[in-house]
Amino acid sequence: MKKNLLLIKWLYILISIFLFSSCYKVNWFGDNPPSEKKYQVEQCISSMYNLDHPFLFAKTYSGTNTIPTGIYASFFNETDPASLFKYDLRIIYKGSFIYLINKTNAFDTTYTIRLNLQNRPIAAYGDEDLQKFQFRYKNNRLVAIDWENYFVDSCVYDSYGNILSIKENGAGIGYTFGYDYSRKGKYQYYQDELRTVDNGFTLLCYLGLFPELNPVNVRTYVRLGPDSGMAYWLRYLINHEFDDKGRLIKYGITSNPGSEAYYFMTIKWRPL
Repeated sequence: MKKNLLLIKWLYILISIFLFSSCYKVNWFGDNPPSEKKYQVEQCISSMYNLDHPFLFAKTYSGTNTIPTGIYASFFNETDPASLFKYDLRIIYKGSFIYLINKTNAFDTTYTIRLNLQNRPIAAYGDEDLQKFQFRYKNNRLVAIDWENYFVDSCVYDSYGNILSIKENGAGIGYTFGYDYSRKGKYQYYQDELRTVDNGFTLLCYLGLFPELNPVNVRTYVRLGPDSGMAYWLRYLINHEFDDKGRLIKYGITSNPGSEAYYFMTIKWRPL
C-alpha cells in the first residue's frame, strides 16, 4: 500500500510538472551561435522619434563579440511610440535554432527561428503578433516567403543583385524598390518600409538573417501597393551618407524627390 502511494505521489508530481511546463513555450539556453556574418548592423534609429526610443532597433553584445545577445525592437509606423509593438529580447543560439526570449520572463520564448545547414532561416513561429513563416531559397538566396499557407510572397532581383520587389506571387500587392544604378555602396542597410502585419519577417531582417535583401546599388525609393493604381505608401530616399569603409550610415526620407527630407534613418555598424 505504501509503495502504491509513493508511486501515485511521483505520478502526480510528473503530471504537475508536465502541465506547468506546457503553459510555456519551449526555451533553450546555451550552445553556440551560427557562423559569424561579414557585417552587422548594431542600431537603426529614426529621427521621427525621441532618440531615447531605439526605433527601429538596438542590439546588445557581449564584449567585442559580433554576434548579438539581445535586441530591443519596434516596427516602422507613423504612430505614437506608445501604440507600437515593442520587444526586449534575449537571443539564444542552440544547434539549428535561434530563440528570442522575453527578457522579463525567462520562460517565454517569444519567437523561434529554425535554420537549415547553411544557417539560413527556413521557418519562424511563436508570438501571435509575429506571424508564422516558412522561407524558400534558390542558390542560397531568398526567393519566397510562405505566410502560414495563406499566401506566398515572391522575391524578385535584378541582374546586379538588388532586390526589386517582394510581392504576393510576385505580382500582387507588396513592396517595390528603385535604385540609382550609377552609385554603389559596399555595405548598405534599409528598413524604412511601412510595417503592419509582417513584423516577424522584419525582426529576422533586423537580425541580419537575409543579407541578400541589402542592395548593391543605392536605393532611391520604396513603394507599397498593387502593381497598378495608387500606392499605399511611397517614399523617396535621399542624401545618402557613407563612412570611409563604404557603409551607409544615414539617409533622408521624403514623399517628394524634389523636397527636403522630413526625417532621417541613422545606422550604426558593428566594427568589421
